[in-house]
Amino acid sequence: MPKAQQYVEQVNTIHNDLKQFNTLFRELQKQTNETLEQKGARHFHFVIQGSPTKLKVSAT
Repeated sequence: MPKAQQYVEQVNTIHNDLKQFNTLFRELQKQTNETLEQKGARHFHFVIQGSPTKLKVSAT
């Protein structure tokens, strides 16, 4: 059972890191678009390659 608890804690840590990353990433995108707008450019969107649903979890 302790292994399951450790796994849950690791997943929660990763989840929190991803939430923080997404928040910072959205802020960066907003600032970038505002800067581009000031220069008269059109908005653009960042694209992250890869699909989180394709990640494999292997039990050791």
